[in-house]
Amino acid sequence: MIPILLFSAVLATQDTARLTVAAAIDRALATHPAVAVARAQRDVATAETGQARAAWLPAVSLDGAVNRFEQPMVVYPLHSLDLRNPPLFDRSLSQASVGAAYTLFDFGARSARVKSAEAQRDAATAMLGAAEQQLVARTAGAYLRVLTTRGVLAAEDQRLAALAAEARRARERLAAGKSARLDTLRAEAELATARADRLASAAKVDIAEHELARFIGVPFDKVHGAPLAAVRLTPAASVKPAPMQTSASAT
Repeated sequence: MIPILLFSAVLATQDTARLTVAAAIDRALATHPAVAVARAQRDVATAETGQARAAWLPAVSLDGAVNRFEQPMVVYPLHSLDLRNPPLFDRSLSQASVGAAYTLFDFGARSARVKSAEAQRDAATAMLGAAEQQLVARTAGAYLRVLTTRGVLAAEDQRLAALAAEARRARERLAAGKSARLDTLRAEAELATARADRLASAAKVDIAEHELARFIGVPFDKVHGAPLAAVRLTPAASVKPAPMQTSASAT
């Protein structure tokens, strides 16, 4: 049986205020510009698909106009001049028209446009899914790097404390004449190396925290030193291998 390992955040009652990997991923998906751009492109492609399908509907147009003249003008069509029935004059002229049209046959042009728009929509949807999956992986990786570098820094602090104590004991033994100066110099060299390693580990923590803050869209101060929930790998499901199929033929 092949175990499938999934990320799960280990939260205790007192860890409710800690940032979890799931919360970091949700925030990244909601705020990261790359996903926002892909989502906008998907929405545009969806709208264009609806616009292409609208070509199958009849077109109805309504036009209107209102004109205002300085002097009274003829407001009805003047086909002949009859002095006994003079035409109607007015300073305002209002006109309106209604039209409708429907294309019965266009040699497949509308169908082609709809298929093209649907293909572009499907491509944009696939690009959105790929962008989200990539962002999930990168955010989870940044979260784990913060935890890892913080753990390394904590180990460096313990190592530095132990070497500092050892160097102090070496100096005391040297002062008491119980050890050679070489032992003191060796302890001091190891302590200096540990201090340099600790500075490098602290720089790696800052880099990892900057990366996580950039992915989830928050200021660096919100992530720097903030408590993070621990993450572990737990077997969530098991998959049985497919049985091997054998065939025999009689001759």
